[in-house]
Amino acid sequence: MSTDAKKYTTGWLYGSLVVGVAFGAIIYYFLKPDPCKDCCVEDPKDPPALTMTGFFDSASIESIMSTTDSWGGRFYLCKHEGGGLTVLGGAIQEDGAHIPDASGALRFMAFKSISGSSTDMTELDEARAEAAVKAAGTPEKPTWAIAVDNETLKELLSVTDANAIGFQARRTSSKNHSFELGPVKLSSDAAYAVGVPDDVLLGAYPCPMLCPKEPSLYLHLR
Repeated sequence: MSTDAKKYTTGWLYGSLVVGVAFGAIIYYFLKPDPCKDCCVEDPKDPPALTMTGFFDSASIESIMSTTDSWGGRFYLCKHEGGGLTVLGGAIQEDGAHIPDASGALRFMAFKSISGSSTDMTELDEARAEAAVKAAGTPEKPTWAIAVDNETLKELLSVTDANAIGFQARRTSSKNHSFELGPVKLSSDAAYAVGVPDDVLLGAYPCPMLCPKEPSLYLHLR
């Protein structure tokens, strides 16, 4: 991902001059301040940290995939209890219904923050999850959800060095809203991109624009 824009040519433009002048130019080149020092943020040795709408670490994704009868996860834009926007997720079965826990209750998790190499998640019951999702919508930007099957979730986490999946709110070419998903590495309370551009996916069939399942199954359409 690095593009090195530094050009080490200035000191060599005067190679045809007398030896004394050329030697002085070379000394100046090696002693002058590096204009790119501390500004080449794309240096692969010091990759930039990512800011995204939300992250789910591998343990959170595994909890979705390992739920009995899980087909995959549904991920919603929602409003965090602190007021900002984040991502909420829960396991769904093949017919699109959210899967209750052993007690028969629906439970969801919303991204709160990165902690070391993992994520802190807020657990919400059905009523709080529905309220948080609906609170994220506005007339200009209605909230949405995407479904991601377990195979795709596994594929994203299988990218070398990935220990989480990042979700970034995006607009589609048809002016609808969706999430872009990408493999990321969480480390020292920050997230970093891993893999190649082809590993980044745009969520298909975002709802409410395209809802392949019964609308009542979606928290924001009830």
